[in-house]
Amino acid sequence: MRNLPKLLPMLLIIIPACGSTSPSETPTTFLSYSSSVGVRPEPLVLFPDLIHRRYPGSRLQDEAVSSIATRCWYPEELQERIRKAGFVVTGSWGGYEGEPYGPGPELIGAHAEA
Repeated sequence: MRNLPKLLPMLLIIIPACGSTSPSETPTTFLSYSSSVGVRPEPLVLFPDLIHRRYPGSRLQDEAVSSIATRCWYPEELQERIRKAGFVVTGSWGGYEGEPYGPGPELIGAHAEA
């Protein structure tokens, strides 16, 4: 059996406090992140929870949690799917900074029509 990839790294997005339309309104901060819940090895499926929170000032007002299933492929499987669809893989990297695949946290690929 292959080594399973690391579970999803935590994704954190913070939208800083928005300006209010009047002096009496409290600025609101929005926070979104993912939490790894599980993984199924064959076929490879990750099950993250996407969590969204709204904070007027420093008080949590709303929270929404979306539990999703995300189908993933190992790099060679994804590249084979790209080729079978009629494309040629022209490059691959381990991250958006151009890291080689392996040390980087993800697979980034470029392809073109064959």
